[in-house]
This record gives sequence, C-alpha cells and structure tokens, in this order.
Amino acid sequence: MKALGLLLLTLTMNAYAQTAPPTVAEAQEFMNKAEVQFAELVVKVNRATWVQETYITDDTEAIAADAIDQSTAIITDLVEHAKRFDGLTMPPELARKFMLLKLSLTAPAPKDPALRKEMTTIASRSIRNMARASIAGRTASVWDITAIEKIMAHSRDPEELKEL
Repeated sequence: MKALGLLLLTLTMNAYAQTAPPTVAEAQEFMNKAEVQFAELVVKVNRATWVQETYITDDTEAIAADAIDQSTAIITDLVEHAKRFDGLTMPPELARKFMLLKLSLTAPAPKDPALRKEMTTIASRSIRNMARASIAGRTASVWDITAIEKIMAHSRDPEELKEL
C-alpha cells in the first residue's frame, strides 16, 4: 500500500512538473545536470576523434562514429528538454548557457536511432576522405597521406611536389 501511495505521489509530481510553469531554480538545476553530462561527452568524443584523425582506419572511424552518435543523442535530448525553459526570464549567465547548449548541436539529428547512426557514420567517414588526396596522373586515383609523404621524401621534381 505504501508503494502504491509513493507511485501515485511520483506520478502526480511528474504531471505537475509538466504543467507548472518552470522556475529559474529548475532551470539552474537542469543546467547543472546538463553541464556534467556535456563535460563527460566532450572528453569521450574528443578522445575518439583524436584517435580517428591520428590513426585513419575503418576501426577508428567506427569508434568515432559511435561516440559522436551517443553524444548527438544525448545533446538532442538535452536541447529538447531545455525548450521547457523557453521564454523564462533568467539571469544573463544562465540564459547564455541555454543558448550555448542549443548551439552545441551542430546538426539536427533524426529521432530514429538508425537514421542518426547513419548520419554520424557519414560525418565520420568524411574525416577519412579528407585525409586522402586525389593525385592526377598517378596509377592509383586516391593516395593516403603516408603514400604522399614517401613520394615527397624522395622526389626532387618541383612540378610533382607542387602537385602533391
């Protein structure tokens, strides 16, 4: 019986929280929790993308895409929940934090996890593609940076070096 009463109290409080106008204290509490989550995400994504950019492989691309996907999902959720505080008059510092949270989402992510994963995978793949260069007149149409470095280390042809 006690558990049922607690459940009803929780449901009532949740319903009240959804209909009651938000307060500055609630906005501050939300932002404090969001900042903790955001700090953890930034470290995880930065580590994954650094490894991907340093060791350009299919595996590091997948690791980075996964980290970015998780980050995008959480930030999208935070931005969605932050909309509850739109229109609330807040201290300038808190209002700025809400603005920066909304701007931190670099691209609107689909709500469907499969579509969001596809979007982040494509974005991660673009990093690998930028690390490769097309070199006209070569037997291979795409060269990675290591192949270019080897050619540059031995070539003394100014035109070839300019092309690279």
